[in-house]
Amino acid sequence: VALAPQAESCRASSSISTSTYNYLSSPIAPRTYLLPSSTSRKRKTSAVELELAKRQCFPTETGEQNVDIPEDLQAAIEWKRLLNTVSARKSRMRKQKRLQELEDENAQLKAQNEQLLKGLEVLAALVRARDVA
Repeated sequence: VALAPQAESCRASSSISTSTYNYLSSPIAPRTYLLPSSTSRKRKTSAVELELAKRQCFPTETGEQNVDIPEDLQAAIEWKRLLNTVSARKSRMRKQKRLQELEDENAQLKAQNEQLLKGLEVLAALVRARDVA
């Protein structure tokens, strides 16, 4: 499944850097597992179920009713999974960026707090010196 046309439009419409775009367009590992996972049991979306039901009610010209997912629907499922994977990557990147911003703000506020405490100590020392004199 190729990602080129949609990826180009996504790249043009958002402020994603080139390095980020390369990360998002990196290849996705094929799903070739020996045993099915617990999440792989849900293979069909509701749209696919509906389409299969329509096709079974109205068989093809050959009269066969295939219970496997047809290639066009399988391609749609793979495309949806690919988009979901890219979306998850983007979400993780936004989360990481937000966390970094919060850590930077925290460091800045700690430094500001230390500076204010030092200023308070200087003022307290001036008040004590004035009271003594």
